[in-house]
Amino acid sequence: MKVSPFLFQRPSQTKSPQQPPSQAPATEQRPVVDNYHGTDVIDRYRWLEDGESAEVKEWTRAQNQYSEAHLKASPERAEVVESLKTLFSGKNADSPYTVGGREFVYKRVAGQNQAALYMKNDEGQFEVVLDPNSWSEDGTEALDWRYHSPGGRYIAYGRSTGGDEWSRLHVLDLESGKETSEVIPRTRASSIAWEPDETGFYYTKYPEPGSVPEGEENYHRHVFHHTLGEDGANDPKIFGEGIPKEAWTSVSLSEDGKKLLFSVSQGWTRDDLIVQDVETGERTVLMEGVEAQSQAEFVDGGKKLQVLTTLGAPRKRLLEIDLAQPEQENWKELLPQDPDATLQSVTRSGDKLYANYLRDAHSEIAVYGTAEGESLQNEGKVELPGIGTVSGMRRTEDGKLRFDYTSYNFPDAQMELEPGQTKPSIIAQNEVDFNFQDYEVKQEFFRSIDGTKVPMFIVHKKGLEPDGETPTLLYGYGGFDVSLTPRFSKSTAHWLKEGGIYAVATLRGGGEYGAEWHEGGMLVNKQNVFDDFITAQQHLITSGYTNPEKLAIAGGSNGGLLTGASVTQAPEQINAAIVQVPLLDMVRYDEFGIAKLWRAEYGSSTNETQFDFIHQYSPYQNVKSKLGRMGTPYPATLLMAGEKDSRTDPLHARKMTAELQRAQGADQATHPILLRVEADAGHGAGKPIGKVVEAEADKWIFLQQQLGMLSDQK
Repeated sequence: MKVSPFLFQRPSQTKSPQQPPSQAPATEQRPVVDNYHGTDVIDRYRWLEDGESAEVKEWTRAQNQYSEAHLKASPERAEVVESLKTLFSGKNADSPYTVGGREFVYKRVAGQNQAALYMKNDEGQFEVVLDPNSWSEDGTEALDWRYHSPGGRYIAYGRSTGGDEWSRLHVLDLESGKETSEVIPRTRASSIAWEPDETGFYYTKYPEPGSVPEGEENYHRHVFHHTLGEDGANDPKIFGEGIPKEAWTSVSLSEDGKKLLFSVSQGWTRDDLIVQDVETGERTVLMEGVEAQSQAEFVDGGKKLQVLTTLGAPRKRLLEIDLAQPEQENWKELLPQDPDATLQSVTRSGDKLYANYLRDAHSEIAVYGTAEGESLQNEGKVELPGIGTVSGMRRTEDGKLRFDYTSYNFPDAQMELEPGQTKPSIIAQNEVDFNFQDYEVKQEFFRSIDGTKVPMFIVHKKGLEPDGETPTLLYGYGGFDVSLTPRFSKSTAHWLKEGGIYAVATLRGGGEYGAEWHEGGMLVNKQNVFDDFITAQQHLITSGYTNPEKLAIAGGSNGGLLTGASVTQAPEQINAAIVQVPLLDMVRYDEFGIAKLWRAEYGSSTNETQFDFIHQYSPYQNVKSKLGRMGTPYPATLLMAGEKDSRTDPLHARKMTAELQRAQGADQATHPILLRVEADAGHGAGKPIGKVVEAEADKWIFLQQQLGMLSDQK
């Protein structure tokens, strides 16, 4: 691990008059020693991995009670809850869409836990057709995904319970208003391709336990065909034999129903593309075994594929493949790589082609003329409201360009661009009790430890002059090619209203600068991500925004690994940390749930070379008995997990809590280590608003407590 050239002494914290318990419940050590490639690794809390055991459940209950004593201690928590309820109660902008002559809108009505799907009736009024709020009393039954049939008669959709995301496929017949007989389990995040005549569909599902070797039930995502009215247990497998069990397969069907496209993702750096003739079964391999990310769609009635790819272009280019002559020498490059921007998507409207790029991690839309027989001509850019994010570009039936736009100070909006114009208009925007015009978004750059230039967004009230004393929250992710771009958050709006600074670091490991930026933060390069984040903290301090006593960090999932690593590698420069639905024991992470899918990103301890770099940074194995480089305690840390999380098992949060509490010792009185494990919750998808508000309230009251923002601390 590189040593930071900057070291900060974090002052001791001033406590609130309300004194919750100073010591966490005791946790018994039962050391287990594993030997990896000649290195002994001690695991003191292996017994906490079994979330189903009675003693672990009792331990978790005691930890939750200890955390509640801290998080509920302040009378201001009720005010935080009301603030969040107000922020979340605003009306979301309706986004009606049409399928087969039927008009739909998916929205959440104020007071409801879950969004529902509505359809316009003969009287011109929208009435609910899929309402997950009616599926359970507490809102924990969720609508995971939905696919309309081409003619609009049917909707295939997924339902899951308690946040586990293991969908059951159902089909709703809108003509009868009733569900069909279909209930197909094991359809997690299913990819669906309806047949044009609406008699059936292709879909992906996972095997039933017992049908594959034990431990492989979360893999083997294959493609099947289903005919409406038939028993799904007998559906024939169409694709999947012979591919690696960890591969993630998606399916699409050409508009004429004659060709299938299989996209087979292997990790986050490779996508194989295979086209199959539906009638003959003949397959054409377009890409296979090539290290390139590629997203393809049928165009021209299924005669061609339009492919967005990193093949020969780390920041992506646009290709066209004529399926009548699919050989690579016949591929046509429609849009070459821009060396300074990362291509996200492309939409045609009329004689224009609109290309959505990320330039320095925020969006711009370039306009190209598409006159037949001529090369594309750059005709300038669409005028966007500011530093923000564009998504969902699509062409309307009357030839306009429509897209979604958001930023940290700009609630989600739908925008529309008239043909021949450059400035779009807002046609709908989410209503939020937040004066976003009072806040500004700016971007700064800093140098990471190895000299790499890294950007960071900084959001605060207009007119704020840095004085080194402002409570500041730094957020990061840095992994899986995910681009962290400006987006409005109703929850974060509370923090801004309280006068805090919100900063987001654009770390290596993401996709903001293309494949090379991602690869610079994965596998053996993972430490770069932590270095970038730690240096971002230093930038906020040396630039005079804040100081170590007023600085907190937050991240979830892969970002939970990030904040866990920051807690163990640079505890002296932060005062509080949110470690949400994390991975933390990286030596053993891939032995649980679906985590083998992430070996392409992190590596595995089963590989000697990969074990060496994993063991060096794995947060759980790097908690020291006597603390930071300057003898400071670990920062106050709130670890948050979902009991039914099928992505990042809550065992990571449990074990890390025990390790940090052991190391923190008597310093827990001023820098508590808290665990919040939520029942009937998973990784976050489909979570009812009531649960969201409670979890976010605990997060904010924790940060406000630790950074001295409560009224009795000022």
